[in-house]
Amino acid sequence: MIGRDSAGGGQLKQASLYQIQLEDGRLLRCDYVEIVSDGFRTLAVGEQVWCSVSPDDPGWATYVVPIRDYSARQLLGLPESSTQNPDPMSELWF
Repeated sequence: MIGRDSAGGGQLKQASLYQIQLEDGRLLRCDYVEIVSDGFRTLAVGEQVWCSVSPDDPGWATYVVPIRDYSARQLLGLPESSTQNPDPMSELWF
């Protein structure tokens, strides 16, 4: 996410429109309703996100997911792999 637009709503008239720059250089905009999060639907400038481009408006982002909340495997809908090999010695002490 690279910035916020000056238009906004809410009680404090804060900006709720965000600008997202894709890896290919395209700029998209989204509103807070497009942000998928378990907590507050806000983004910080510089925060990495995953999103889809709207089929109705090529300048609008939909399903915007902050990377902070999910692993890459979860974003792709894949199960988490357990690559850890348990250490039998650690089980004795903990």
